[in-house]
Amino acid sequence: AFLEYDVAKLVSSLASESRPVVGVMSTLPMGPSFDPSAGRPTQGWVIDGEMRNLFEVRRVETDVTAIPEDVKALVVVHPRHLSSDTQYAIDQFVLRGGNLLVFVDPNAEAQAPATGADPTQAMLDDQSSDLPELFAAWGVSYDPARVVLDAQRALEVQVQQGMPPVRHLAILGLTRDDANADDVVTAQLGTINLSTAGSFGLAADAKVTLEPLLQSSTNASSTDAERLRFSPDPAQLYADFSPTGERYALAVRLTGPLTTAFPDRSGDGHLTESREPANIVLVADTDVLTDRLWAQVQQFFGQRVVN
Repeated sequence: AFLEYDVAKLVSSLASESRPVVGVMSTLPMGPSFDPSAGRPTQGWVIDGEMRNLFEVRRVETDVTAIPEDVKALVVVHPRHLSSDTQYAIDQFVLRGGNLLVFVDPNAEAQAPATGADPTQAMLDDQSSDLPELFAAWGVSYDPARVVLDAQRALEVQVQQGMPPVRHLAILGLTRDDANADDVVTAQLGTINLSTAGSFGLAADAKVTLEPLLQSSTNASSTDAERLRFSPDPAQLYADFSPTGERYALAVRLTGPLTTAFPDRSGDGHLTESREPANIVLVADTDVLTDRLWAQVQQFFGQRVVN
């Protein structure tokens, strides 16, 4: 079904002398860094290394006021408390034709506590992310305080050592039936795992089209994100679980015309509407990127081997 896409991708990779520039703005420790507690450098997540194999990955700080012109696509992961200036930079990037991929999360389990933070306070810290000004302008509804539960796609997890695994309503193993078979991003996915994911909807007055890429089953509902953080026993999630019959959109593609989320701003180069129909992908989970949900990493004679 996607032969033309595959051939075009192959030809492009062979013909181009330089790789496309992909900007990554993340508040999570995705890339190579230094672990002060272990006293050694870390290689980062597998997904980050895979991206660097295909693209020129450029780190974009979370306080930028403009996205560089040569960035072809921007990946925003767990945007927490971004300033209006930074959201405006993303807004203008999209309006001038930039491609955007956003991962938000009502409960990012990979969020690391601040250096020197009190462990008790760190547990109470908000672990959600959102782009409120941009989502409102685009007509996207997203509640950063709600997590999707799904009895049909719940995975078995080991809660305590020596105890049998139990099904966890918030840790989902999606199948081919839950992925959009008509979109090149998801058509060839057989399984994909998410953990404590949120969901997206479309406002009544939205001008864009929302197409689900990943959905829950109909045996699903949602619950408060705080409940997941302070109730370690997955069995408690079944206490008042009542399926709504709705399929929650866990990842979506937005297409269509957009207007700026900042109509009061002006200046050289300021755009009030998109030059062409926007193409944005939104994912309501950041844990999907972490190694534990999709990759096994081992060391073999000093080499990193990934399955």
